[in-house]
Amino acid sequence: MSIFTDLASVLDENDELSNKERAKLIADNKDEKEIKELVKRLNYQNRGIQSDSIKVLYEIGYVKPELILPYLNDFLDLLNSSNNRMIWGSMCALSSISNIEAKQLYPHLNKILNAVDEGSIITKDAAVIILVNLAKINTYKSECTNLYLKVLKNSPHNQFPMYAEKGFEIIDSSCKNEFQAIIAIRLDQLEKESQKKRLLKLLKKLES
Repeated sequence: MSIFTDLASVLDENDELSNKERAKLIADNKDEKEIKELVKRLNYQNRGIQSDSIKVLYEIGYVKPELILPYLNDFLDLLNSSNNRMIWGSMCALSSISNIEAKQLYPHLNKILNAVDEGSIITKDAAVIILVNLAKINTYKSECTNLYLKVLKNSPHNQFPMYAEKGFEIIDSSCKNEFQAIIAIRLDQLEKESQKKRLLKLLKKLES
């Protein structure tokens, strides 16, 4: 079956289920030829095909990031796109790549952070994953932990507990106090008890 006859925009789907199924099939088969064709379609004139292509690619990245790693620069280029879907979709792909090759993203950190400043919630979610993965590398630990804490401090209320949980593993004695202080301030600002409980659990783990 042609890769472009069973994508969501062609089938007039709203839930993109076919895109997810296509991604699983490509990942299972390690079909590099179809991945290469999808990357070509990222700059297709039809925005529906663009959106389908980036969706399939980042879904592949969720399960087998090594398959999309060769196209790192293509995703970085899309951070300059005028189409917000392509920006946050590329950030999702980059965050998956950071799970296996974070160091390759470091030279492009400014570009990634610039996208975050103007980006959607999904863009910010992806940036947190990238920063946390970079902070696990000793060479980048101090710089990227500080950048993570800055993003955490300014994060939306709904995202704050998730960002705090994702970054917990990089918190050590050098930044523990700042991390605790940020959480303490935001605890008073959150309205949902479920969110507060998640943060209190983190604070308790810090003291254990």
